[in-house]
Amino acid sequence: MWEKLLALFKSKGIELGDKEKDLKTEFDKLEKDKDGNVDLSKLDLSKLTNKDVDPVLQAVIEQNKILMQSVKDLQSTLGKEQSDREAAIKAQTDKAKADQLKKVTDAVEKAFKEKRIVEADKAIWTARLTKDFDEWNKELEAKPVPKQFEQKKNETPPGEKPLVTGNKTFDAVVQHGQAAAIEKPFVYESLTK
Repeated sequence: MWEKLLALFKSKGIELGDKEKDLKTEFDKLEKDKDGNVDLSKLDLSKLTNKDVDPVLQAVIEQNKILMQSVKDLQSTLGKEQSDREAAIKAQTDKAKADQLKKVTDAVEKAFKEKRIVEADKAIWTARLTKDFDEWNKELEAKPVPKQFEQKKNETPPGEKPLVTGNKTFDAVVQHGQAAAIEKPFVYESLTK
């Protein structure tokens, strides 16, 4: 950067002479950005030269001020965009994790209520489903209910009354009598008249 500044002075016809050392000292005191560039707006050239500062050079310095401010504004905007994007990504990731945890918890609780697993197996199935939900959920859904927890199945077809004694004729009479008793009570008086 120092060499570029000296070349700029020479191209504009500014001879520094013995002031070059003073200018170099002032230049070294200026703040540099991460790329080693100096903000020339902070350099007071009028004190270092015997001549007035060339208007073209002054215009370049003013343009540099404007550009440096634009760069700072852009860096600020980009920093805000980056932090907003990181926050949005984190929120989406957290939501996805929460949704996955709920899905795993719901599947384990469903299997527990259906008595496919016992309380002691909840942690194992939670770990399995967390690792690979789709694969382990298929296995969990296919897991049979142990016989001691199966509900007794009604062996009579729908709409038919269950047999009482095993004798179809007697059971039919009993069922018919029960149905008649429910629909209209049997009255003995009507038989005696």
